Amino acid sequence: MPSVVRVDRNVRFLLLSHTFIGAAAVHPGIDDVRVMGRYAYVSYYDDAVSQRIYILDVADPATPAVLGHYDPSDYWPFFEVNAANTLLAVGLNHSTSKKVLLVDVTTKASPTLAATITEADKVVALAIRGNYLYVVCVPAAAASYIHIWDITTPGTPSDAGTYTYSHSGNAEAHCLALHPMNANYLVNVEGGKYLDIIDVTTPASPTLAGEYTCGTTFSYAQVWAQGNRAVATSSTRLRLSVCDITTPATPAEVEFFVPMPGTLSVTSYAMAISPGGKWVFAVSGDGNAYIWNVEGTPYIDTTLPPGTTFLDCVFQRGLVFLAADKQGLMIYGVVQFGTPGPD
Repeated sequence: MPSVVRVDRNVRFLLLSHTFIGAAAVHPGIDDVRVMGRYAYVSYYDDAVSQRIYILDVADPATPAVLGHYDPSDYWPFFEVNAANTLLAVGLNHSTSKKVLLVDVTTKASPTLAATITEADKVVALAIRGNYLYVVCVPAAAASYIHIWDITTPGTPSDAGTYTYSHSGNAEAHCLALHPMNANYLVNVEGGKYLDIIDVTTPASPTLAGEYTCGTTFSYAQVWAQGNRAVATSSTRLRLSVCDITTPATPAEVEFFVPMPGTLSVTSYAMAISPGGKWVFAVSGDGNAYIWNVEGTPYIDTTLPPGTTFLDCVFQRGLVFLAADKQGLMIYGVVQFGTPGPD
């Protein structure tokens, strides 16, 4: 039986499973998680070995099962998975890393390296949609850019195009989101002040479709997108900006929240948005958790394991998947008045 962790008004937050992965004796941690359909991909590390990416079957969230793993031979990799559950793009996170690994995960028990992409500059973010891989690169002394790769044949990726950011201070463009409503667009924050909608209809010549400029008292740091909403965090104020991205040419802030307590940095938060874009779930390094309707009032949940550092989360099918440092993978169910979870 799942245990009720929190009941607040009409929302219930239930722990379904808590899975330690790897050698618990060496205090493993999980710092990234992606979920696609019935599969979860989590990056695991410990103090003795290099990082490893595990593949789990989470069709039954109460009993996750490890199917296989891939060792990228690098500490702190970040990754994305394609919608077909056949390919991982793995960015290597060393300060000088300029590589992206394409890993074939068609056979979950035995992933294999399909190709290695070497960029000219440091790789900081990735996104995959269809036959294209989008790689955010940050030069030492020039504007950041998105390098687009055609990965129709993963073993032989080809250069498809480049989009160069238009504002100064672009080293802050360390994130990238897929536009949830239109496959021809990406969502990005850059230069601290701008939320951009980028048209990649023609990969060889991507263009800026629309842009929202935030205020002068805070600075954008990261962005997530679902439904017709993008939620951007601020690196200088404890603020979340909710923007309507229905029309790519005219993104605009429609609401903002200041739910974060005290002096905690918003950039230390992991965040996920429900598929419909209505609910936002966020966790922080101090063990606090927040869930709120973007049209309502957020509430804080302090009943998660105290002192736990949450490093990533995914909101899917009424489930929240939490990557918890030293605590493994936690899967929670979120229900509203006893019905399936928030959309």
